This record gives sequence, structure tokens and C-alpha cells, in this order.
Amino acid sequence: MPTQEISSKDFLKINAASVSDAVKHFAGVTVKDYGGVGGLKTVSVRSLGAQHTAVAYDGITLNDTQTGQIDLSRFSLDNVETISLSNGQPDNIFQPARMFASAGVISIVTKTPDFSNGKSIEGQGSLKFGSFGLLSPSLSINKRINKYLAINLNSEYLLSQGNYPYTMYYGGTNDSTARKKRSHSDVHSFKNELNAYLQLQEREKLSIKLYNFNGERGLPGSTILYKEDNNARLWDQNFFTQLHYENKQSQKLQTQFSAKYSQFSNQYENISINLPNGKQEDDYSQKEYYFSGSVLVRPKEHFSASFSTDGSYNTMYNNFSDFAIPKRLTVLNVIASKYIIENLDVTASLLHTYTHETVEVSAASADRSKFSPTISASWKPFENKELRFRAFYKDVFRVPTFNDLYYQRMGNPNLKPEKAKQFSIGVISTDKLFSFLKNTIFSTDIYYNQISDKIVALPKENLFVWSMTNLDKVRIYGTDINFKSTVPINHNTEIRFNMGYTFQIAQDVTPGSKTYGNQLPYTPLHSGTSSVSINTKWCELGYSGCYSGKRWSRIETDVPSNLMHGYADHSIFVSRKLDLKFCQLSLTGELLNLLDTQYDVVQYYPMPGRSFRITLSTHF
Repeated sequence: MPTQEISSKDFLKINAASVSDAVKHFAGVTVKDYGGVGGLKTVSVRSLGAQHTAVAYDGITLNDTQTGQIDLSRFSLDNVETISLSNGQPDNIFQPARMFASAGVISIVTKTPDFSNGKSIEGQGSLKFGSFGLLSPSLSINKRINKYLAINLNSEYLLSQGNYPYTMYYGGTNDSTARKKRSHSDVHSFKNELNAYLQLQEREKLSIKLYNFNGERGLPGSTILYKEDNNARLWDQNFFTQLHYENKQSQKLQTQFSAKYSQFSNQYENISINLPNGKQEDDYSQKEYYFSGSVLVRPKEHFSASFSTDGSYNTMYNNFSDFAIPKRLTVLNVIASKYIIENLDVTASLLHTYTHETVEVSAASADRSKFSPTISASWKPFENKELRFRAFYKDVFRVPTFNDLYYQRMGNPNLKPEKAKQFSIGVISTDKLFSFLKNTIFSTDIYYNQISDKIVALPKENLFVWSMTNLDKVRIYGTDINFKSTVPINHNTEIRFNMGYTFQIAQDVTPGSKTYGNQLPYTPLHSGTSSVSINTKWCELGYSGCYSGKRWSRIETDVPSNLMHGYADHSIFVSRKLDLKFCQLSLTGELLNLLDTQYDVVQYYPMPGRSFRITLSTHF
């Protein structure tokens, strides 16, 4: 499977302060960013939509049954070791069944304690501050209790006023403009995470995680004429605890079990003279109970097989008197196998999904049962060349979210699941192209995706009464290209560079559609990223950039106001490390959006212009 990865060593090189910043540098990824530190940030892989992209946190996927998409703005990078993107699904067949159930998987792996230096306690602290009132201290402590037990505590606080300036375009014959400042863009949040790692026996280990996030942020709204401010606020609270047990009984048999309980609530408040009683208050809460069990067998040296079963129970409540109060039981079962020899590996899996729903008001959606096959292969044709060809096919579908099914005046419990078929072929090489390069990786993948029964909202009676329905068919062609390498200059100096490029045609092909052949919203034909860093004896400095061609904010590409122009965002950094007697200090300065380019990722939600960020960190 095509996989891209960014490690903690590379976060600085791409000027990433959050998971969403890092994910932008994966080829084939579209991040919807509503601006500012606290703006909503969702990710779509190869234009399949955010609901088709799973986000896993230390091996267990995060879930939002209400919307089906994960807000990446809640996750920082201070305690993250790696972030990877797997198109199709991860190559490892020894996974929970949920990891097989999405079109793509973003895996976030946190740092684990390492006491190889003989210490029994170590830690890391940092303080970030910067433009627009940014202040963010964090602390991580690792403690070895005994030879069997170690714990990690990670805490982070984030505060930002978010009042960055932008240019408001009024249009007209004179193309008049005015400089404004974003208001109600403040955010403050507090995250705590406790991890316990227990080595039960030589081949057995157990990990337990407690995670809690509390945040409050303003929702500034879109910058349209005569409505440039918004008095809406959002309070988020997310708590989950998860347990993972793994037993490598032998080379031929391994088992693992996971369990998780999570609860997520948000409170939305909007004050406006245009609302009844001048105020709107919405309270939502979700709960999930999740269990997973997997077994892996290797009856022969080159062949392995696995079986995984997952069960989850989801509930949702809000403060509306006539809300359906849905509850969903989901059971996933997957059988997977892998055959590997020196120049060939083949993987195949078959996933079965079953859902059952009940509601307390109105009618529930019907039960669903579906099989989803996947097959992938990788072939190394030349013995003396590090060159591999790869291909995969995956059939996947997404169950409608609770909002799709039961949202007031719009929900439709008769919706069908949204189906997607993925085809991909590619090549990856780790051979040196030139003698002066090292650690070179080059890959390119060509893919075709097809979505049917796409879930869309359409006017039912008038523009104020909408309904969810299955209508659209979508066809996506694209290619992802990645290249990274290192140029050694001398014993103390080297240059590292990384480039990614995506070409993508994503079209509405619904029969009889007025927008047949039009490009999907927020999908540029051309996009790319690049980064260059120079590591010397004294410091490290570098550049990173993100590029996007023109896009449309809506499917109607014949409406001029829907066109969004392309943009390029350039950033630079410099970092210096000092090795002291008791600790290691690091000071990093970053200049973001170097050219002060004004652009929108989501129309009418301007991104910040030129800004700075300074980070002081210590490892002790």
C-alpha cells in the first residue's frame, strides 16, 4: 500500500506545530482549514471526503458518529513520534478491524518512554509564543517505576487571541478594499494524557491511556459583506480511556485485544438579533463503547493470516425536544492474509460490516450488512535494484452519520451507505539517482476512485428546507509523486530536501446532472509541498512551502464568485541546540507565511498573514 510518513525529526523542517500542519505535506491530501489556531481542520484523502478517512491514535481509531470527521486542530505534536498516511489500509494485517474499514488511514503514534540511557526519570518541556497572542506551554514526564512498569504524563495548554489582520474586498468599479481584523477568533484549551506501559511477561505487554481535552473557542464566521463578525462560541470536552493487550506467544501465533470508552460533548452558542429570542444554544453529547480482538497465525514461513472482530455501541443526545436520540451497534469482522517471498508480496482481506440502529423518536435506519474486499501486491523485478511496483484495489463504504440520518428537518433515515471503489498502481525506488545523494526515496502512484450513492443535501421545498439524499456519482483520477533525499556536504553539514506533487481530476458524473463533468469543490488540479533544511554544526535552518492551484468553492464552476485563486505559502525557520550538563536546550524561531500572502483554504475564511513563532524547549 502507498504509505507516507513524517517523524518527529521532520516536524521542524516543515514548520509544523500541529497534526494538521504536518498532514498538509502528504501528497494527495486536502486539508480544509477554517483559519487561525482554533479553526476547524478536517482532512480528505484523494478527494474521497473526510468521512472516508480514519484517524488512529496509538493504534485505535478515533470516532465521531455525529459528523463522521475528526477535527485535527485538537492534536499537537509535542508528544507525537510519527504520523503516517496509508492509502487503502496499512500493510500490517495484524490490526483491529476498523483499520480495514476506511479508504485511507492517518496514524498518529505518540512517544514511548526510553530508558536505555540508564535514567529512571526523564522529561521534556517547551514554551511556544508568537503572533496574535499565541502562548502554549507543555510538559512531558517519563518515569520508570520498576523493570515492568513505566508511565508517561503529558500536559499542554494553548492560548491564542487569533485577532490577525486581513484584507476585505468590497469589489465594485474601483475594487475597493479595507484592512480588517478577525474577531471572536480566540481559543484556549487544556490537554492531559496519562499512559502506563506494563511488561507482563517476556512476550506480553499491556498499555493503558487516559486522555482528556477541554477547549473553548470563538467561531468568527465567514467574511462576507455586511456580516464580517460572528458572536458564536463553541465549548468542547473530549475524554477517552483505552487499553491494549498484546501477546506474542510464538512466531506462529500472536493475539491482541483492545477496549475503549469515550465521551465527547460540545456546546454551541450564538447571539444574534436575527435569531428567535436573540440566542441559540445547542448541546450535543456522544458516547462510545468499543472492543476489538485479533489473532495472527503463521502456519508457514512465507504465509500469515489474521482474523479481527470489532464491536462498538454509539449513542448521541442533544437538547432538542424532538431529537431522535439514536443508538447504533456496529460489528466488524475481517479475514486477512499475506504471502511474502523475496521479490513478491500479496495481501488480501475481506471485511464484513453490520449495523443496527434504534431511536426513541421517529423511525430508525434499516440494518446494514455488506462485504468489502481488498487486494494489494508489490513486485521487485530486479534483484540488484531497489525498485518495486505496487498496486491495490479496495472496495469500501461509509455508513451515514447521525447528522445525515437524524438531523432536524434535514435527516433522512432511508439513506444508503456511500460506496467507493479504489484502484491504484505505482512504483517506489530507493536506489541512488546520483552518487552524491543518500537516503533517496522516489515514488509515484496513479489512481482512479469511483464513488456512488454519494450523500448530498438538496433543497426539498425551498432554500430553508433541505433534505439529505443519495444522488451523486463521482469519478476521480490522480497521481501522487514524492521525492526525498539528503546531500552530504562534509562531516558536519548536510542538506535534506523533500518534495511532493499531486495532480487530481475529481468530477461530478451524476447522470443528468447540470454540473456533469465539473470539478469537485476545494479540489485543485495541481498542488504540492516542498521543504529544504540545512543541518550544520552550529544550527539548523530551512524552508517549507505549500502550493495550491485554483479551486472552486461550489460545484457550479460557471459562477465567477465560486472561483478561488491559487496560492503559495512560504515559511522559514532557524534552530539552535545547546548541550548543557543537566539538560539539552533548544531555541527555534519561525517566520510563517513569509510573503504575507492572503488566501483562503475555505472561501471567506481568511488564513493568517505573516507571523512569527518562537519555541524554547528542554530535554532533561
